[in-house]
Amino acid sequence: MLNRIVRSLINSLGYDFHKIKKQEPKHPFSVLKYIIFERMQNNPDFYFVQIGANDGLANDPIRPLVKQFHMKGLLVEPMPDFFAKLTKNYADEPQLGFENCAIGARDGEVSLFRFKPDAPLPNNFFHGMARFDKSYMFARARSMGLNDAIEEIKVPALTFQTLVRKHNIRKIDFLQIDTEGFDFEIIKMAFSLSVLPEIINYEWTELSAEDRYACKTLLVEKGYSFVDIGPDVLCVLNP
Repeated sequence: MLNRIVRSLINSLGYDFHKIKKQEPKHPFSVLKYIIFERMQNNPDFYFVQIGANDGLANDPIRPLVKQFHMKGLLVEPMPDFFAKLTKNYADEPQLGFENCAIGARDGEVSLFRFKPDAPLPNNFFHGMARFDKSYMFARARSMGLNDAIEEIKVPALTFQTLVRKHNIRKIDFLQIDTEGFDFEIIKMAFSLSVLPEIINYEWTELSAEDRYACKTLLVEKGYSFVDIGPDVLCVLNP
């Protein structure tokens, strides 16, 4: 009724209005793909490192790029079952290297806390989630009504410095990070080695408000421009 009254008033003034339906593009433009393609044109030795590669399929922003451009790089994943899937899912990309470890403050062994494989989770996304923070994971499980869904696993750990040395990495053109809230620490570790990748793509949604601000402040200090794209922050080193 109200809509008809409003429309008649507008029509009496010689105007009309129409509802515009927003349509999502069938093939959204990928800024990350464009930047990597552009950089690879002038850099035949383009090399990436992915920290938190999961199984190489689920929620992975770079798998299509690896498959299309056959990018050379190293994929790091700490959980052994996901690591086995990762190597299998990239079995046809021989230019890739793999490391089954967590990136930590020291070399050795660390505890990761994750959802049990048989936990009745509302979304498969949560099966790939793991953290050093025990209290966080137990609280996350309780928020879903799952009081006995978290398990502790022991995994090997390497510092970023050891990882780079072990794989004889001389430069990193693209650093992809998805470590459930540890992304800022990874970036600081890379910068402490004077490693300034041309491109960094990290997940911001699991960072605290303080770390979100501190991370972007550090990126500005190091000469990066960046843009938020969904759950990720895409950063490009200024010339």
